[in-house]
Amino acid sequence: MAPNGWFNRSPTLLLAHSLSGQLLQGNFNGRHSGPKASVDFHIAEQGDIILCHNPHGAYGYWTHAVLYVGNEQVIDATDFSRGTKLQSVNNYRDYDEVMILRPKVPVKLRREAAQVARKEVGIPYDPLGFLGDIHSVYCSKLVWQVYSKVGVQLCAVHGWVLPDHIANSPQVACITHWSVFGRLGNYVGRKQSVP
Repeated sequence: MAPNGWFNRSPTLLLAHSLSGQLLQGNFNGRHSGPKASVDFHIAEQGDIILCHNPHGAYGYWTHAVLYVGNEQVIDATDFSRGTKLQSVNNYRDYDEVMILRPKVPVKLRREAAQVARKEVGIPYDPLGFLGDIHSVYCSKLVWQVYSKVGVQLCAVHGWVLPDHIANSPQVACITHWSVFGRLGNYVGRKQSVP
């Protein structure tokens, strides 16, 4: 077993160590602690990014990311057996916190990203797949990759892109933020100017 200090010096080892521990427990996306969040997804627009948080997730504060494609549907990459899939946005009420982000790009590009995302359905899910692997995706890699395909770099990347990287990107604005305790409003520090 490697000394714990090794993990702190290597983002790759730290991620692999954290993911392996959560894989054994079966909860990459954390454990939902109670009631469904009363999220109003009607304000979401095509191309918006939905980030979710549950305690005890495998990595970072934000434990899941999906892309809203319209008609109350999202594209999600978190299923080993079915791969990337289209599903109802209402499935994302089972998180302690939910935040909707809107990339600071024209509406046309956000809609284009949503269309590209629809074409990703069926791609295999691999939570350890690095960004250069074009044969599989995981939740935040899917979001990053879709925007990359339409010419938008959401955030700087270093082998992997995590939901926290997207949340902290200056390229997105928080539209709204909820928790099981109620609506939290706009995420602290986010400007609301979106083209």
